[in-house]
Order: sequence, then C-alpha cells, then structure tokens
Amino acid sequence: MLVQTTWSRVVELTARGLVKLLRDARGSCVSVRPVLLLNTVGLEYRPLLATEIAYILRLLTLNGFVSHILTRKQGRRRYRVYVFCREETQYTDGSLFNPENARLLWELAKNEPFERAVKEVSEIILEAEGEPP
Repeated sequence: MLVQTTWSRVVELTARGLVKLLRDARGSCVSVRPVLLLNTVGLEYRPLLATEIAYILRLLTLNGFVSHILTRKQGRRRYRVYVFCREETQYTDGSLFNPENARLLWELAKNEPFERAVKEVSEIILEAEGEPP
C-alpha cells in the first residue's frame, strides 16, 4: 500500500529518527544514512522518502550540524554517510561544521524530553530550509 507523506511528516520522521539515534549514542559521533533513519522510526525503505530524508541531511550539513560526510561503496553502488559529532574531530569539514550548532543538537536530543526534542529538531530543520516553523 502506497502512503502519501507530507513534507511536515517527512521532517518530523527525520527529527524523530535523529533524536533517537543521538539519544542512544554511546560515543561522541553518530553515523546516519536515510535508510538507517527509516529503520529507526520503524518504516520500510521507500526510495522517494529516502531521497527526501537525504535532502534534509544535506540541509543540516550546509547549516553546520554535520561534522563530515563519508562516501562508502557497497558493490557497484556508492552512498553517503552523514556523521554527527559533538565536537570537532580529525575528519571534520572545517568549512561547514559549526561546533555550537552541533552541541545544540546533541543537548536537545540528550537533555530534553523526547517529544519536545523532536519538535525542536523539526523546527531547526524547517529553519534550515528557510520555512517558518
């Protein structure tokens, strides 16, 4: 069954998966792919939804929330892994990464109640895109 997903729902799903991954992190970095976010929120893979989530991850990269991007190869396919770190690492992309933004994201995920953190991260995503929350 094909389910239509609105943009606000895609943003909320992405925020929910991201908060859960950051909240469950044991170290100081978390690797994220669209497929992993879909699995985290309990959805099966859908190409269009994964593409929309990848767009959101690129927005977060451009706004300094992503430490660096890894390119992995699986068979003939290449895919990107977005790495969210609390602080700068040796791999950090210095031109885009903003440690204050990264700390804000991690503090929201770790310290706020889950639903409030999801709402706040959703607002961050919408602001990154230039839409009012």
